[in-house]
Amino acid sequence: MPTAITSAGGVVYHQEGETISILMIADSQGRWSFPKGIVEPGEDPAAAALREVQEETGIQGSLLRLLGETRYIYRQSGRLVTKTVYFYLIRAVSQVITPQLSEVADARWFSSSEALHRSAFAANTDLLKQALTLLKAGEASSPLT
Repeated sequence: MPTAITSAGGVVYHQEGETISILMIADSQGRWSFPKGIVEPGEDPAAAALREVQEETGIQGSLLRLLGETRYIYRQSGRLVTKTVYFYLIRAVSQVITPQLSEVADARWFSSSEALHRSAFAANTDLLKQALTLLKAGEASSPLT
């Protein structure tokens, strides 16, 4: 029987005028993605998303809404793992990145177009497109529902 893991993370942005920047992290293989991590027992996924963003990047954020979830299966130490990751749209409250180098290889702000180009996983690219659509339509600022 597979092991089930629940994680949470965020598509984190800051905006100056019309310019939207997206926070991304790189793994040890140089693949760019979004900060995320395991939801602790009894922890709400939304709280875990904010915690993981801050732990991995040093960025504090304000939670806006659930963007969606991704699910995938992989092997770890010979065991099958099913993973569900809840991704939230998060507005950055701070902008100075302090990567947690024990967890991520790098963390950077990218323009929205560069973030789309660098996104290593199709599911993340879809989430980013959804987030950018909400931001450009002015629908992102409503509180988490």
